[in-house]
Amino acid sequence: QFLQTNCPGDVLPKVLAFAGPQKAAALYKTNRHWKHVMEEETTWKVMCQDLYKVRYCCFRVLRC
Repeated sequence: QFLQTNCPGDVLPKVLAFAGPQKAAALYKTNRHWKHVMEEETTWKVMCQDLYKVRYCCFRVLRC
């Protein structure tokens, strides 16, 4: 419940990166809050940057 109410929005994607993409995607089915979080492009953008060191720029994937 802390993650839903008190956690800053910019921290949540970083926390989800530790869970990995499959487990993070499973959260989509749990409730409306997690569905909303998982539908945000910024969530996946941060996760990709943290997990795979991939940066998205102008709809192109660039390696850092």
